[in-house]
Amino acid sequence: MFEFSIIRKYLVPRRKQLSVSLIALMSIVVISLVVWLLLLFLSVTEGIEKNWLGRLTALNAPVRIVPTDLYYHSYYYKIDSISQNSNYCPKSIHEKLVSLVSDPYDEEVDEAIPLQWPIALREQNGQLVDIVKKTFTTFDHLRTSTPSLIARDYEITGVMLRLNLLRPSLMGGEEQSFLSQVSYVSTFPKDAKNVHSLFTAPTVSDINLLLFKKKQRFYEILSHVDVQEITTNYSWSLPIDLIPEKGKFKGYRTAAAIVLSANGNEVYTKDRLKELKLPIRVQEKVVMKASIENESLLSAIKLEEVKLKVSANLQGNHLSGNLYFKDVELNKASAKAAFDSIPQITPLWAYTINNEAFLPSENSVIIPKNFRDNGVSIGDVGVFSFGSFGATSVQEQTLNIEVAGFYDPGLMVVGARPIFADNGIVQTISSSSSSIPLDPLLCNGIQIWFDDLSETNKIASTLQKKLEEEGVAPYWEIKTFYDYDFAKDLLLQFKSDRYLFTLIGIVILVVACTNIISLLLLLVHTKKKEIAILQVLGATKYQIAAIFGASGALLGIISSAIGTILGLITLNNLDALVKFLSFIQGQEAFNSAFYGSSLPNTVSQQAILLILIATPILSLVAGLIPATKACKFPPAQTLRTE
Repeated sequence: MFEFSIIRKYLVPRRKQLSVSLIALMSIVVISLVVWLLLLFLSVTEGIEKNWLGRLTALNAPVRIVPTDLYYHSYYYKIDSISQNSNYCPKSIHEKLVSLVSDPYDEEVDEAIPLQWPIALREQNGQLVDIVKKTFTTFDHLRTSTPSLIARDYEITGVMLRLNLLRPSLMGGEEQSFLSQVSYVSTFPKDAKNVHSLFTAPTVSDINLLLFKKKQRFYEILSHVDVQEITTNYSWSLPIDLIPEKGKFKGYRTAAAIVLSANGNEVYTKDRLKELKLPIRVQEKVVMKASIENESLLSAIKLEEVKLKVSANLQGNHLSGNLYFKDVELNKASAKAAFDSIPQITPLWAYTINNEAFLPSENSVIIPKNFRDNGVSIGDVGVFSFGSFGATSVQEQTLNIEVAGFYDPGLMVVGARPIFADNGIVQTISSSSSSIPLDPLLCNGIQIWFDDLSETNKIASTLQKKLEEEGVAPYWEIKTFYDYDFAKDLLLQFKSDRYLFTLIGIVILVVACTNIISLLLLLVHTKKKEIAILQVLGATKYQIAAIFGASGALLGIISSAIGTILGLITLNNLDALVKFLSFIQGQEAFNSAFYGSSLPNTVSQQAILLILIATPILSLVAGLIPATKACKFPPAQTLRTE
């Protein structure tokens, strides 16, 4: 193994080989930087794609089954429209699934079946084939091989959304505004995979507005809120108990109060303030660290009886003690929305139990987060307005709703930004014959979720075969997320970008590795005499070639290791890097609408594999050119000339 000892001797920097050492260092630095950038870029790109696919499939499911025209023109679907048992109204997939009777037709009560209707599809025993129930039976078979599979029907309809936005007025009291918008409403997919990850947590502003609008329900709100800081209103009176004994404050006196102000021309001590017996006002807002005293929360009848343990600094004096929840609002707080078991007290916002999402009440809705930009908050109330045919005219109907949360739809286009509501609300609106018209092929179907998205095509293919075996395949069309109209183009773009940038990265890596050729050619030139001596001593041409080829591969391994370590460090501190770039630009470096609230920092396994394999191989190939030249030196002639 003398080759390795010679490789070590050649590559370890020496004073007499300064030029060789500098070129070696430059080669390592260049390759390391390329590896670092390639790992960083491919990891972030892959993470963005996964995040986007996660959002897409959380809302729309990786596999969707929609009824075909044949379904809507079948006896199975049309028979409800002439059956008293179905109230002469076609049933949705959900209604078909929960119905106890597959064929509601009663020939003694209902009108005769039109002759032009298709023949009913029946079992051998004469019973009507229940297309929906047979389809859901196939899902039970699929769960044997895919235990994580969840199948739920969905329904989409259109309404006029009207919200009443009640807000506190700056002058005291309250003011209100209204928001109206035509919207899509969809059934709430509470047990969909990862749908809870799209929910945006209630903000401090949401909690403050809930306390303003629903003071009587303060216990339900504050039971799930971790209070960290509060801020006082301008009308706040400083309790004398919070003032330290030796505290001194600047201020001035009016007929009605003592006003503490840094610009005041009088100095007040605690004893002096007690003597004056006037309310103590603070001219500025005071931010205080705070926490709720749980005993007072349990015993309080109204919000103003809840005690807070507070501490703050005012004019260089430390304030501490207990403060009632009056004329203050939350400045920092976090609302709990994820539970391991059923909470004893239901929060007033959307929440999850073991990753299964729930709405706080039957009239609660989840709306896209862009509504928040228009001033909507959790707790805002309103109505869904839709038309319904009466005896002589179309009558407006309304359903009361309340905003229970927001979700982040990512880059979904219109049609994939629905409002999510309870099944009963959606079915009530859908049954209205004059609600906003939608294509029946789009407004009803079945969504299928599972854990591993790479199994999408396989599951879709298996499902197709099962439906064919049951004889109901013609009534359904199976679509995967690759086929969704609103996602297809972007998915193709992601794929093209990934291939393009990977190819560009490899080309740059190849160029970087060619630096090794220059290094080893110089090394071969300076080591001609030693090469000749090794040949005289019995070293073969293959051994000489192995020395320089292995030298190139070793440089590649060292460079890829350094670049990978730098990449891992950068990914772990990616948020800090993004903040720095945003600071330099003076604006958001990466648009949150596309990249999310933060860039993904998970290392790409494919990128690691590519780097750890490609870099040493390219470096070895680069080292073969100088190695070939080193083999061709005639030892006798070389020793005579040296």
